[in-house]
Amino acid sequence: LVLQGRKNMRALCQQLISDARTDIEGSVKTSEQRPSARGLPAGAFVRHLLQADSKVLGRPFTDDEVSAQIFTFLAAGYETTASALAFTVFNVAACPEAEERLL
Repeated sequence: LVLQGRKNMRALCQQLISDARTDIEGSVKTSEQRPSARGLPAGAFVRHLLQADSKVLGRPFTDDEVSAQIFTFLAAGYETTASALAFTVFNVAACPEAEERLL
């Protein structure tokens, strides 16, 4: 099960990288024509990683390095959201007045 999840995650990262490279090359609609979240064009994060030079390494990031960054951001976002929801549910359960107002 873990190996299948890892395989799926790698495939997702490779697809995101491929899509971003296609956008960079301009062979599809520009990011400004795609849906956006919080004012950023769709895929902006991955495109920025692909176009950035590592100041430490002195070269652009490899696809494996970009994949690692994508995975890190996805995992961090998941953990943050899960923690915030758990904290909220706990506090609502601890305060019957707040729970009553929500129901």
